[in-house]
Amino acid sequence: MPASTQRLGLAALTALVVGSMVGAGIFSLPQNVARSAGPAAAMIGWALSGAGM
Repeated sequence: MPASTQRLGLAALTALVVGSMVGAGIFSLPQNVARSAGPAAAMIGWALSGAGM
């Protein structure tokens, strides 16, 4: 049985890196916004996000 070698191209590697950066930003951004905006703005953003879903 021949050994199969699979390789990722430049586009696939770039997509993996960009996806990792966006994924990490999604979880860290609300913390930064809540810290700088204050509780009222955080509640308004939470309500708007909930209404959008």
